[in-house]
Amino acid sequence: MTHSDQAGRPWPWIIFILPLALALVMVGIKVYAPAYYHAMIQEDGSLENAQFCCYAAAGLLSLWAALRFRTSGLAWHAGAALLLGLGFLLVAGDEISWGERILGYHLPQFFARYNAQHEVSLHNLKPVQSHLHALYMLAGLGLSLGWLVKDKLLARPGLSPLLRSLAEALVPPRALSLYFLPVFLIYSYFIWGDVLLAAIFGGENFAIGRVIIWRDQEPAELLMSLGCLLWAGRIATRIFREGWATTNNELGITQTS
Repeated sequence: MTHSDQAGRPWPWIIFILPLALALVMVGIKVYAPAYYHAMIQEDGSLENAQFCCYAAAGLLSLWAALRFRTSGLAWHAGAALLLGLGFLLVAGDEISWGERILGYHLPQFFARYNAQHEVSLHNLKPVQSHLHALYMLAGLGLSLGWLVKDKLLARPGLSPLLRSLAEALVPPRALSLYFLPVFLIYSYFIWGDVLLAAIFGGENFAIGRVIIWRDQEPAELLMSLGCLLWAGRIATRIFREGWATTNNELGITQTS
Protein backbone atom coordinates (compact mmCIF):
# COMPACT_ATOMS: atom_id res chain seq x y z
CA MET A 1 0.00 0.00 0.00
CA THR A 2 1.71 3.21 -1.11
CA HIS A 3 1.58 6.52 0.68
CA SER A 4 -0.60 7.91 -2.09
CA ASP A 5 -3.00 5.03 -1.54
CA GLN A 6 -3.40 5.92 2.13
CA ALA A 7 -3.39 9.69 2.13
CA GLY A 8 -6.70 10.86 3.53
CA ARG A 9 -8.66 7.92 2.13
CA PRO A 10 -10.08 5.04 4.20
CA TRP A 11 -10.85 2.78 1.23
CA PRO A 12 -7.53 0.84 1.30
CA TRP A 13 -8.26 -0.29 4.85
CA ILE A 14 -11.84 -1.23 3.94
CA ILE A 15 -10.54 -3.23 0.98
CA PHE A 16 -7.88 -4.86 3.19
CA ILE A 17 -10.43 -5.98 5.80
CA LEU A 18 -13.20 -7.00 3.38
CA PRO A 19 -11.85 -10.52 2.62
CA LEU A 20 -11.75 -11.31 6.34
CA ALA A 21 -15.40 -10.32 6.65
CA LEU A 22 -16.36 -12.35 3.58
CA ALA A 23 -14.46 -15.38 4.89
CA LEU A 24 -16.30 -15.18 8.22
CA VAL A 25 -19.62 -14.94 6.38
CA MET A 26 -18.79 -18.05 4.34
CA VAL A 27 -17.78 -19.97 7.48
CA GLY A 28 -21.03 -18.90 9.14
CA ILE A 29 -23.08 -20.09 6.16
CA LYS A 30 -21.19 -23.41 6.12
CA VAL A 31 -21.85 -23.99 9.84
CA TYR A 32 -25.40 -22.67 10.19
CA ALA A 33 -26.83 -23.22 6.69
CA PRO A 34 -24.90 -26.20 5.27
CA ALA A 35 -27.48 -27.05 2.60
CA TYR A 36 -27.35 -23.52 1.21
CA TYR A 37 -23.54 -23.54 1.41
CA HIS A 38 -23.26 -26.79 -0.55
CA ALA A 39 -25.61 -25.41 -3.20
CA MET A 40 -23.42 -22.32 -3.52
CA ILE A 41 -20.16 -24.21 -4.04
CA GLN A 42 -21.42 -26.70 -6.63
CA GLU A 43 -20.41 -26.64 -10.29
CA ASP A 44 -22.19 -23.73 -12.03
CA GLY A 45 -23.30 -22.50 -8.62
CA SER A 46 -23.48 -18.88 -7.51
CA LEU A 47 -19.81 -18.73 -6.47
CA GLU A 48 -18.54 -19.93 -9.85
CA ASN A 49 -20.84 -17.49 -11.65
CA ALA A 50 -19.56 -14.66 -9.44
CA GLN A 51 -15.99 -15.67 -10.27
CA PHE A 52 -16.79 -15.49 -13.98
CA CYS A 53 -18.20 -11.97 -13.57
CA CYS A 54 -15.14 -10.80 -11.59
CA TYR A 55 -12.60 -12.24 -14.03
CA ALA A 56 -14.50 -10.99 -17.09
CA ALA A 57 -14.71 -7.48 -15.63
CA ALA A 58 -11.03 -7.62 -14.63
CA GLY A 59 -10.12 -8.66 -18.17
CA LEU A 60 -12.04 -5.80 -19.75
CA LEU A 61 -10.55 -3.27 -17.34
CA SER A 62 -7.05 -4.56 -18.08
CA LEU A 63 -7.61 -4.33 -21.83
CA TRP A 64 -8.87 -0.78 -21.41
CA ALA A 65 -5.73 0.02 -19.38
CA ALA A 66 -3.60 -1.53 -22.15
CA LEU A 67 -5.21 0.82 -24.67
CA ARG A 68 -4.55 3.81 -22.43
CA PHE A 69 -0.94 2.77 -21.93
CA ARG A 70 -0.56 2.35 -25.69
CA THR A 71 -2.05 5.77 -26.32
CA SER A 72 0.39 7.20 -23.79
CA GLY A 73 3.30 5.64 -25.67
CA LEU A 74 4.11 3.10 -22.95
CA ALA A 75 4.46 -0.01 -25.08
CA TRP A 76 5.89 -2.26 -22.33
CA HIS A 77 3.12 -1.27 -19.94
CA ALA A 78 0.53 -1.83 -22.67
CA GLY A 79 1.91 -5.28 -23.46
CA ALA A 80 1.91 -6.33 -19.81
CA ALA A 81 -1.65 -5.07 -19.28
CA LEU A 82 -2.74 -6.81 -22.49
CA LEU A 83 -1.35 -10.15 -21.30
CA LEU A 84 -2.97 -9.63 -17.92
CA GLY A 85 -6.34 -8.86 -19.51
CA LEU A 86 -6.19 -11.86 -21.83
CA GLY A 87 -5.26 -14.06 -18.88
CA PHE A 88 -8.25 -12.85 -16.88
CA LEU A 89 -10.59 -13.46 -19.83
CA LEU A 90 -9.13 -16.94 -20.31
CA VAL A 91 -9.83 -17.79 -16.66
CA ALA A 92 -13.33 -16.30 -16.96
CA GLY A 93 -14.13 -18.47 -19.96
CA ASP A 94 -12.80 -21.57 -18.23
CA GLU A 95 -14.94 -20.87 -15.15
CA ILE A 96 -18.13 -21.39 -17.17
CA SER A 97 -16.65 -24.05 -19.49
CA TRP A 98 -16.83 -21.52 -22.34
CA GLY A 99 -20.62 -21.53 -22.18
CA GLU A 100 -20.92 -25.24 -22.91
CA ARG A 101 -23.73 -25.90 -20.45
CA ILE A 102 -25.35 -22.49 -20.95
CA LEU A 103 -25.42 -22.68 -24.74
CA GLY A 104 -25.80 -26.46 -24.89
CA TYR A 105 -23.38 -27.05 -27.77
CA HIS A 106 -21.87 -30.46 -28.46
CA LEU A 107 -18.71 -31.33 -26.52
CA PRO A 108 -15.74 -31.39 -28.96
CA GLN A 109 -14.05 -34.78 -29.27
CA PHE A 110 -10.73 -33.40 -28.02
CA PHE A 111 -12.21 -32.39 -24.66
CA ALA A 112 -14.27 -35.58 -24.42
CA ARG A 113 -11.02 -37.54 -24.67
CA TYR A 114 -8.53 -35.45 -22.72
CA ASN A 115 -10.60 -33.47 -20.21
CA ALA A 116 -10.86 -35.10 -16.77
CA GLN A 117 -14.37 -33.73 -16.24
CA HIS A 118 -15.48 -34.13 -19.86
CA GLU A 119 -16.15 -30.43 -20.32
CA VAL A 120 -14.75 -27.56 -22.38
CA SER A 121 -12.13 -26.21 -19.99
CA LEU A 122 -8.37 -25.93 -20.21
CA HIS A 123 -7.64 -26.25 -16.50
CA ASN A 124 -9.28 -29.69 -16.38
CA LEU A 125 -7.23 -31.14 -19.23
CA LYS A 126 -5.50 -34.16 -17.74
CA PRO A 127 -1.88 -32.90 -18.11
CA VAL A 128 -2.86 -29.57 -16.52
CA GLN A 129 -5.15 -30.92 -13.81
CA SER A 130 -2.40 -33.11 -12.35
CA HIS A 131 -0.50 -29.92 -11.48
CA LEU A 132 -3.50 -27.66 -10.85
CA HIS A 133 -3.31 -27.57 -7.05
CA ALA A 134 0.37 -26.64 -7.11
CA LEU A 135 -0.30 -23.95 -9.73
CA TYR A 136 -3.08 -22.42 -7.62
CA MET A 137 -0.88 -22.56 -4.55
CA LEU A 138 1.99 -20.77 -6.30
CA ALA A 139 -0.37 -18.19 -7.84
CA GLY A 140 -1.89 -17.41 -4.45
CA LEU A 141 1.53 -17.07 -2.83
CA GLY A 142 2.99 -14.97 -5.63
CA LEU A 143 0.09 -12.54 -5.83
CA SER A 144 -0.22 -12.16 -2.06
CA LEU A 145 3.50 -11.41 -1.64
CA GLY A 146 4.11 -9.55 -4.90
CA TRP A 147 4.14 -6.20 -3.08
CA LEU A 148 7.00 -7.41 -0.86
CA VAL A 149 9.08 -8.41 -3.87
CA LYS A 150 8.23 -5.07 -5.48
CA ASP A 151 9.38 -3.13 -2.41
CA LYS A 152 12.68 -5.03 -2.39
CA LEU A 153 13.07 -4.41 -6.10
CA LEU A 154 12.32 -0.70 -5.86
CA ALA A 155 14.84 -0.33 -3.04
CA ARG A 156 17.66 -1.20 -5.44
CA PRO A 157 19.34 2.06 -6.51
CA GLY A 158 20.46 0.71 -9.88
CA LEU A 159 17.03 -0.40 -11.03
CA SER A 160 16.09 0.91 -14.47
CA PRO A 161 13.31 3.53 -14.58
CA LEU A 162 11.30 1.29 -16.92
CA LEU A 163 11.30 -1.68 -14.53
CA ARG A 164 10.54 0.66 -11.65
CA SER A 165 7.53 2.09 -13.48
CA LEU A 166 6.27 -1.35 -14.53
CA ALA A 167 6.46 -2.61 -10.95
CA GLU A 168 4.71 0.47 -9.58
CA ALA A 169 1.95 0.27 -12.18
CA LEU A 170 1.20 -3.44 -12.36
CA VAL A 171 2.14 -5.32 -9.16
CA PRO A 172 -0.83 -5.97 -6.82
CA PRO A 173 -0.66 -3.72 -3.73
CA ARG A 174 -0.35 -4.96 -0.16
CA ALA A 175 -4.01 -4.07 0.51
CA LEU A 176 -5.04 -6.98 -1.73
CA SER A 177 -2.86 -9.65 -0.07
CA LEU A 178 -5.69 -11.30 1.84
CA TYR A 179 -7.69 -11.84 -1.35
CA PHE A 180 -4.97 -14.13 -2.72
CA LEU A 181 -3.58 -15.75 0.43
CA PRO A 182 -6.62 -18.04 1.07
CA VAL A 183 -6.04 -19.82 -2.25
CA PHE A 184 -2.47 -20.54 -1.20
CA LEU A 185 -3.64 -21.83 2.18
CA ILE A 186 -6.47 -24.08 0.94
CA TYR A 187 -4.41 -25.67 -1.83
CA SER A 188 -1.45 -26.10 0.52
CA TYR A 189 -3.84 -27.99 2.79
CA PHE A 190 -4.96 -30.18 -0.09
CA ILE A 191 -1.38 -30.98 -1.12
CA TRP A 192 0.30 -31.64 2.21
CA GLY A 193 -1.42 -29.77 5.04
CA ASP A 194 -3.79 -32.53 6.12
CA VAL A 195 -0.97 -35.09 6.25
CA LEU A 196 1.32 -32.72 8.15
CA LEU A 197 -1.31 -31.81 10.74
CA ALA A 198 -2.26 -35.46 11.20
CA ALA A 199 1.40 -36.32 11.76
CA ILE A 200 1.77 -33.57 14.36
CA PHE A 201 -1.50 -33.96 16.25
CA GLY A 202 -2.47 -37.52 15.34
CA GLY A 203 -5.88 -38.90 14.43
CA GLU A 204 -7.96 -38.42 11.31
CA ASN A 205 -9.68 -35.14 12.23
CA PHE A 206 -7.64 -33.27 9.63
CA ALA A 207 -8.38 -35.62 6.75
CA ILE A 208 -9.96 -33.99 3.71
CA GLY A 209 -13.68 -34.59 3.90
CA ARG A 210 -13.95 -33.99 7.63
CA VAL A 211 -13.69 -30.27 8.41
CA ILE A 212 -12.35 -29.26 4.99
CA ILE A 213 -13.91 -30.69 1.81
CA TRP A 214 -12.66 -30.50 -1.77
CA ARG A 215 -15.24 -27.90 -2.86
CA ASP A 216 -14.14 -25.52 -0.09
CA GLN A 217 -11.72 -24.07 -2.61
CA GLU A 218 -14.62 -22.19 -4.21
CA PRO A 219 -14.87 -19.42 -1.55
CA ALA A 220 -11.08 -19.01 -1.69
CA GLU A 221 -11.18 -18.80 -5.48
CA LEU A 222 -14.01 -16.25 -5.24
CA LEU A 223 -11.79 -14.06 -3.07
CA MET A 224 -8.99 -14.41 -5.61
CA SER A 225 -11.29 -13.38 -8.46
CA LEU A 226 -12.47 -10.37 -6.46
CA GLY A 227 -8.84 -9.49 -5.73
CA CYS A 228 -8.06 -9.66 -9.45
CA LEU A 229 -10.97 -7.35 -10.19
CA LEU A 230 -9.75 -4.83 -7.61
CA TRP A 231 -6.20 -5.18 -8.96
CA ALA A 232 -7.32 -4.47 -12.53
CA GLY A 233 -9.53 -1.64 -11.30
CA ARG A 234 -6.57 -0.07 -9.50
CA ILE A 235 -4.45 -0.20 -12.66
CA ALA A 236 -7.21 1.37 -14.75
CA THR A 237 -7.99 4.00 -12.12
CA ARG A 238 -4.36 5.02 -11.69
CA ILE A 239 -3.70 5.46 -15.40
CA PHE A 240 -6.90 7.48 -15.73
CA ARG A 241 -6.22 9.63 -12.65
CA GLU A 242 -2.46 10.12 -12.77
CA GLY A 243 -1.71 10.18 -16.49
CA TRP A 244 1.30 7.97 -17.19
CA ALA A 245 2.13 9.85 -20.39
CA THR A 246 3.66 12.65 -18.33
CA THR A 247 6.37 10.31 -17.03
CA ASN A 248 7.77 9.18 -20.38
CA ASN A 249 10.75 11.55 -20.41
CA GLU A 250 11.68 10.63 -16.87
CA LEU A 251 11.52 6.91 -17.72
CA GLY A 252 13.60 7.29 -20.82
CA ILE A 253 10.94 5.43 -22.80
CA THR A 254 10.77 6.23 -26.46
CA GLN A 255 7.39 7.57 -27.50
CA THR A 256 5.77 5.21 -29.99
CA SER A 257 3.61 6.36 -32.88
